[in-house]
Amino acid sequence: MSKLARELVPSFCAWVPMNTSSRSDINEDFLLSGGGRIYQLLKRIGNRQRGAAQVTRRVVVLVLIGWVPLLLLSLVNGLASGNQVAEPLLHDLNTNIRSLVVVPLLIIADVVVDPNLAGVIKTFVNSDLMAPGQGPRFQLSLNRIARLRDSPWIEAVLLVVALIASYQIIRIDLHDGRSSWLATTSGTAEHITIAGWWYGLVSGPIQRFLLYRWLWRLLLWCGLLWRISRLDLHLIPTHPDRAAGLMFFGYGQYSFAIVVFAAGTIVAAQIGEQIIWQSAEFNSYKTLIVGYVGLCVALILAPLFVFSTRLWAAKLQGLREYGVLGQKYTQSFDKKWIRGQAAEAEPLLGTGDIQSLADLGNSYEIITKMKIVPVNRRVALGLLGAAVAPILPLLLFRFSLQDLLLKILNMLE
Repeated sequence: MSKLARELVPSFCAWVPMNTSSRSDINEDFLLSGGGRIYQLLKRIGNRQRGAAQVTRRVVVLVLIGWVPLLLLSLVNGLASGNQVAEPLLHDLNTNIRSLVVVPLLIIADVVVDPNLAGVIKTFVNSDLMAPGQGPRFQLSLNRIARLRDSPWIEAVLLVVALIASYQIIRIDLHDGRSSWLATTSGTAEHITIAGWWYGLVSGPIQRFLLYRWLWRLLLWCGLLWRISRLDLHLIPTHPDRAAGLMFFGYGQYSFAIVVFAAGTIVAAQIGEQIIWQSAEFNSYKTLIVGYVGLCVALILAPLFVFSTRLWAAKLQGLREYGVLGQKYTQSFDKKWIRGQAAEAEPLLGTGDIQSLADLGNSYEIITKMKIVPVNRRVALGLLGAAVAPILPLLLFRFSLQDLLLKILNMLE
């Protein structure tokens, strides 16, 4: 995934000459993840380190807070492994994957998504796409999104929802009639364990808050794209990216692939948990898996449709204008070279007229193939792969590893 990202977004931070009057009032250092009380708290963790060391420290701290106490408390009560309960902690696929895989991925996402989306903003500002005088309006949009991003009330709501969801998981575990490290049964009485309380008040809310926060950030980014689409944009239908110069927005959406992968890991863990402990069949989840994959790809790519109206208008205008130009030029070309009005000493081959006619044809062809959504197949397939990849290990519940490898080899023949 990182290799594809390097190939797709190399130009995000490139310097492009621009109209300085559109840029003078714009703060280009906008970060989608760069605000809020929780962000500031995480920023203090490992603030003396840089790069991978800083992220690693944050991941380690959250694992120490979220998962290690579960392990220690379960070990003390004999609930980490063994037969004292039906599902000990170390056999809980869902909880362990959320704590040891999903939480780190959502922390790493900060340093994966932010630089790419910051590059998208800089590319937009530096590429002369905004008409003169649109700079202050764009900066106002950035300020509004930043206020929502930094709102302590939004964070509080997300945290409360995460707490409620975590507590409901324990309540469900209490009433399913099966003892686990979360809740034990004694006769007809059911009790939440100490580890269960830690999960409900600390570990579970951490996992869910990080995920909900990324969903909120995606919504904020959608809002910013919508505001950008309402600006007076200078779109060129003959741009070689076949999206009137807006294709970099599609590449920016690909940076959310790591969040899609993390969400897919949660889905895969929950399905695996039900297959292991409830003897469910993999085939019964086919519709759910296909629906999830389709929903993920749609959620990430759907925001780009805000540009469709503008791109469609630019395409139609380009077809009209280049159609008129082509008509005039081909009529002139026909009179000169077909009707015998060219100078007798002037050769046909090698003249600028032939090259100009070819260039005009190439430009018109670019317009006819212009996309009305700034996304290409490579980005769509990359997001699809990020959604599908966490689900693939579930195939081992249906096929043995040997059978699975043989099927893959047969497909490659």
